[in-house]
Amino acid sequence: EKMSKSLGNVVLPNELVKSVPGEVVRWALLSAHYRAPLDWTEALIEQSRRTLDGLYQVLRDAKCVIEAAADDDRRVKPWNLDKFWVGLRDDLNTPQSLRELSSLAVLLRGQMISKPPGGRIAEVEAARDALVQAGGILGFLQQDPDAWFEGGADEAFKAKVEGLIAARAEARKAKDFAAADKIRDEIAALGVEVLDGKDGATWRKKT
Repeated sequence: EKMSKSLGNVVLPNELVKSVPGEVVRWALLSAHYRAPLDWTEALIEQSRRTLDGLYQVLRDAKCVIEAAADDDRRVKPWNLDKFWVGLRDDLNTPQSLRELSSLAVLLRGQMISKPPGGRIAEVEAARDALVQAGGILGFLQQDPDAWFEGGADEAFKAKVEGLIAARAEARKAKDFAAADKIRDEIAALGVEVLDGKDGATWRKKT
């Protein structure tokens, strides 16, 4: 379909980034080969956001594992990123390179859950560094993971959200699910999405 401002089917980048992080827009744009049509939809934006959330969550978990580890003398050997470069060298096949980022995240997660508990920290750090380095080549994953999810929120806002999440966790523990749902609605009204995981709930500022 023809695109024009009068038809209302044109999205201006400077308007889009007011409600969507620029990194999400970049992921959506690179999800299709530059020679191929790109089906630009709200679903594409949401999927791109979810994918980046997943990658940043792996980095946040790795950060916690590394910070909790004993401060020992460990040598971090850089990972080989040849598989990541294959896509870019193939006529800038960015979809293939994005898939490789997800593969690197899976490998990092594997290092964290391997024995001994927490994985061998040198290998966790190496896998983390590889994911961040590869992501940086395309302009991704350069933010602190916590900053990504907090979306620039100030300390007062973060404290309020954390307090509500803690209250919700207590309500769920007491099996007062009606109260828990009410608190979740309060959190949603703040423009925050609760991300429940096996290690507890985290949150993401939607805008």
